[in-house]
Amino acid sequence: MEKRFCAIFAALLTLLCIVPLGAYALDFDPHSLDIQKKSVPEGTYYVDVLIRLDKSDPDYCEVSDRNVPQCHVRYEYPSDGGAQEVTKPLDITENSQIAQYFEDGYVSMSLHYRCVESFVIWDSEYNEQPGDYPHAIMKLSSMNFENVWEKYGAFRVAYVDKGGNVLGVSGKAKRSWSMSSPYALIADGDKLTFRIFGTSPAANIAFWAVVIGIPLLMIALIISKIRNAVWKRRTVNNIQEGAENGKK
Repeated sequence: MEKRFCAIFAALLTLLCIVPLGAYALDFDPHSLDIQKKSVPEGTYYVDVLIRLDKSDPDYCEVSDRNVPQCHVRYEYPSDGGAQEVTKPLDITENSQIAQYFEDGYVSMSLHYRCVESFVIWDSEYNEQPGDYPHAIMKLSSMNFENVWEKYGAFRVAYVDKGGNVLGVSGKAKRSWSMSSPYALIADGDKLTFRIFGTSPAANIAFWAVVIGIPLLMIALIISKIRNAVWKRRTVNNIQEGAENGKK
């Protein structure tokens, strides 16, 4: 029994050493967020991130040419076998509905958050999007998205058409964890999921409960075995002493 517990404990320790090394070897960028859509209102052209950002915040900014979302399209030229890729700003101004959106303290992250370095939308009319290929990618210049979440609270998203009109807004995002495809925002109607790197708190608690619980159980078994051995030895000694006294 003890050998079996020792083997399990050794295996867990090995995993504890290997898993972090394997995780950190993966090249994930917490400053880059894939914005994916599952179910969106009809007419939605892109999905914008909303954060609760006060106008007095030093990282709040007004709409300018610099922070207007960029549309990335690809034109195919079958005759010469090549393709021309073009990135151009959307037709959004400070008067667009998404630029003026302000509900419950939430504003457009792409248009009003100074730390947004780029926000590029892949035009579905010109690009094939297999599987869960992101509809848009937002990149930050300084704070990563987990920092933004911790500072400003849960994200929401706005479903926006080509004219910058808001067609709908999701509920607050819930966090999920992934070791293989983190740093994504998945919009599904009113539901929104912010997926980050790692494992859930419940999984972490279970893991450490096993890692700590097995050694404690082993220690308890060893102590119990020692106590039983001592008790047996004392019992034998008492019987032997009783027998010797009886002979006398």
